[in-house]
Amino acid sequence: MEKPREFSSKKRYVLAFIIGTILFLLIFLISYSISYFEINRVSGLQTDISYNIFEDRLDYSFFNEPVCSAGSFEKISQDLGFQGRIIDDLETKLGKQDKAVLARKKF
Repeated sequence: MEKPREFSSKKRYVLAFIIGTILFLLIFLISYSISYFEINRVSGLQTDISYNIFEDRLDYSFFNEPVCSAGSFEKISQDLGFQGRIIDDLETKLGKQDKAVLARKKF
């Protein structure tokens, strides 16, 4: 009578280990895919914002718009603040030493 109990106990441990491993892998893959899609979304935003900043700089150099005017300062500050929030979000999600985060900081 004792042996079937021992066997079922071992079987339960193995089954629990397998289920736990599968759940861990599924959660890991889901979180990785969310991070991957997030970095792609943010990269698309980076391109748009970088063109806006570059456009502002061209306006100042070609059309003699004063660089230090209040409107210019506010617009550039908002764009750079947006980039800073994106970098902070990526650092939180991917880590400060991630290649994508470092590339965004360098830009």
